[in-house]
Parts: sequence; structure tokens; C-alpha cells
Amino acid sequence: MTRGTPRRYRLTALVAIAGAALFATSGVALADTESGQHGHYLFKDDPSTAGATCVYTGSGPYKLVQIVVKAPLLWWPDTNSSNREHGKVGWQVSVQISTPGAYGPWHTLYSTTPQQKTAYEDQPAYDKADSAKLATWTLAINGSYKHKPNAYARIEHEAFWYNPDWSIMGTVTHDQFNYRWQNVPVGGSTGACPIHVTPL
Repeated sequence: MTRGTPRRYRLTALVAIAGAALFATSGVALADTESGQHGHYLFKDDPSTAGATCVYTGSGPYKLVQIVVKAPLLWWPDTNSSNREHGKVGWQVSVQISTPGAYGPWHTLYSTTPQQKTAYEDQPAYDKADSAKLATWTLAINGSYKHKPNAYARIEHEAFWYNPDWSIMGTVTHDQFNYRWQNVPVGGSTGACPIHVTPL
């Protein structure tokens, strides 16, 4: 057997797993859940830019060790004639695990403490300069899932808009759908992160 054959088998296995994850979640509705009063928002979640990266270690089997999540763009709502309305917004993420596969049911492994920043009313609409200056999250994955071959991880976002007394004025919840791969020989995007990837 040549040295090139095992690599081809590994790549085929990874592509098949990536496709399976995407196919298994392709029927999930991408609608966000909104409540109360909130401003404009944009989550970084499309096939071309993904917005979240599954980070692996090893050389086959590959183990998921982190998910890196880019911050959304959050703006303050327009409630009066002023163009410089502003207030506090927050963003937290939850790591969710599905042990039956990439299709759920999902349960929360842990949630971050919300980042809280000032957002401005966007004039013009969706102007990045007016959005809250939120930072990327790098999230660790619990190693206890290494013996569960059909376990997957995903990210759930929650954005908050606060009243002056810090009570919640409005929220938006978004389930991340597009992910990139890092440290595995496969490109493209997937609909969830396999906890570990084993070559055929």
C-alpha cells in the first residue's frame, strides 16, 4: 500500500462526516427567537464566512478541543428623533452537546458570562461603527466526551438589550449553523462540530 492511500481514505472519511453533519441539520429552521424591544443585529453565520470554527488536535483520530466564535453585531434600537441613542447590550454563548448525533436533542454543557458593551443606534442602518465592541469567544470542549463516537457540539448565542436599571429590555437567541474546520485536512463548512473524527 502506498503512503498516499491512507491520506486519501482519511480525507474521504472527513468529507463524509462533514457532509453527514450538514445533512443532518439541514432541515433545522434558521429563524431567531426574539422577545421584547431590541435593536438591529447580525450574527456571523453563513457558509462563506461561517462565524465559528471547530478546532481539533491529534493526527487521526482528531479530537475537538475548542470552538472559536466570532461576535455578532448589535445596535441600539431607534426610539426617538435623536440619532445618537445608545445603551448597554450583552452577548453570551452556550456550548451544547448532542450525543445521538448532529440532529439533537441538544443539552447545554456550559454558558459564558455575558459580555456587556455600549451600542449605538445605527445611522445609517447596520453601520458597523455604531455596533457594540464585542470580543471573540474561545470555548473549551469537555474531554469526557472522547468515548462517545457520535457526539456533536454546537453554539447557541443569546443577545441582550438592557434598561438603565440593568433589567432586560429584549433578547434574541440564535443557534449557530455554519462552522469551519481547523487542524483537519478538510475544507468547507459543516452544520455542527463532531467531538472526534476517526479515519476509516
